[in-house]
Amino acid sequence: MSRKTLVLSVLAALLPPVIASAAPPIQAIKGVTPKPGIFRTASRDKPLVIRSAKEAGEHFPGPAVIALNKQVDFTQQVVLVFAWRGSDQDRLSYSVAESFPEQVFFKFRPGRTRDLRAHMKIFALRSNVRWRGPKGAGGGPYVTTKPVNKQLDAAKKHPRYKSIFEAKNVVVATLDRAQLGAVAESYPAIYEFELTLTVNQALRGRLKPKQTIQCAYSKTGKKKPAPPVGEQCLALLRTDRRGNRAYYLAPASKDLLKVARIAADEADKTDRANAALARDNPEKHPLYTMLTKADCVVVATGAPDGTASHNSRGVSTQTEICVVSMKGKLKPGDRFEAVFPASVAPNGKLPDTEFIILGCKRIAGKHRVTCLAEASDTNLRVAAAATGAKLRTLKDVRAIKLPTPKRTRFAPSRGRAGP
Repeated sequence: MSRKTLVLSVLAALLPPVIASAAPPIQAIKGVTPKPGIFRTASRDKPLVIRSAKEAGEHFPGPAVIALNKQVDFTQQVVLVFAWRGSDQDRLSYSVAESFPEQVFFKFRPGRTRDLRAHMKIFALRSNVRWRGPKGAGGGPYVTTKPVNKQLDAAKKHPRYKSIFEAKNVVVATLDRAQLGAVAESYPAIYEFELTLTVNQALRGRLKPKQTIQCAYSKTGKKKPAPPVGEQCLALLRTDRRGNRAYYLAPASKDLLKVARIAADEADKTDRANAALARDNPEKHPLYTMLTKADCVVVATGAPDGTASHNSRGVSTQTEICVVSMKGKLKPGDRFEAVFPASVAPNGKLPDTEFIILGCKRIAGKHRVTCLAEASDTNLRVAAAATGAKLRTLKDVRAIKLPTPKRTRFAPSRGRAGP
């Protein structure tokens, strides 16, 4: 059964807005004094929030704005100004919660003397940090809002946007031939086809224009389907060492092509952002912590003659082959039973790729998967940083030759679990 990508959705749920790690969550600003009117706009319980140099000019004199700009990067930070009059012993402190993004909590302790002094505290907070004042008032994150993209918003409402965004190979191709093969005896019936496609444009993936490919394709229906032979189509493909399979094929209408181009472009942008994060700050990548906590980390591929099962609790068990061992006792070529909880692989759906990265806990002779990711160059870089293993690319992994397993009548050939 097929693998469908899980990685991009996980990343979309886990990754915060990307803010340069060079900016600390909070820093005190020294040597800058605001205008006297600051006591009317800021207090000890509710600070004044300044998000730009232009706003700073409304509350600070010219020389102070220049000094402030030298300490604050308003593209990544905001400024909080606390100002009040009170005892000389008044104290304003803060604590930083260990989370990502971090959270800052301010605490005020009143002094016991009855003198009246002016107090001013100025802090720069990274834009994606949340804060809470002494009496519960708070704010953040102050990440710059992107301009509204009406075309993108409209494309996201299309029923095929998500599947195109998640696909690894998206092509516009001419359907040259559709040969009907086996028909599964079910209701409705499942018709298997062998397709021949000539790629006209590759929106995403490794396929090239003018390349001719053969791929399997199945269609469920009460009547025999009629694939649009001779027409230009949009196809979503899986490619691995077992061959090619089209899991979506439709005539390339103007509207569908527009949505496909937008979805593929957005997916490429996400890939580039994740690659930059993995290259510059792999410890900030969502996979890093999960892989450091795992007992075993491997790059694996499904055993073509292995077994696959899925129970009523949503737990899938599949036979995997270790291709690269990055941590633990498994060795390349070892076969093992991987248990995928529903929290890791809902409904048994796995990344739509030939190789996956697994972080596992060894329990009762089986490997319970705690972390699952596509074995992309980006994720392989993060895995190498988390485990201290040799850095490999996906090309290196593909070049590894695995031993051919012996088939037995007790281990029939089966595919991966899936819907």
